[in-house]
Amino acid sequence: MRCSRAIFVFIFYAVLPLLMQAQDLQYNHQFLSVEDGLASREVLCGLQDQRGFLWFGTRNGLNRFDGKRFTLLTKRDGLQRNRIVNLAEDQAGNLWISYGIAEGTFDTDGKTDIYNPVSGN
Repeated sequence: MRCSRAIFVFIFYAVLPLLMQAQDLQYNHQFLSVEDGLASREVLCGLQDQRGFLWFGTRNGLNRFDGKRFTLLTKRDGLQRNRIVNLAEDQAGNLWISYGIAEGTFDTDGKTDIYNPVSGN
């Protein structure tokens, strides 16, 4: 029993470091700004949806990034407010949008929209 435990400990400490060697990971990143079409320099929240789109809540509306360009949704498009402070996605792929009360806070005003990115409603 003692011998098998010693063999296990030896293998654990001899093989484990070989398995855990640092891998050379490369990350692809891109900095997005107002010049790229983002509605504001202040991004208050964001998420990546099930279809891969990036959504950003700003004080000037809801931005969708498809990997190449931004699309902006505002009150003119049916949102209750332009200041988006929280985003969530349900299992059906709907976006839940929470609106902010005032500048400088992330407090919500209790108003929420449910937006379906596929139908645009």
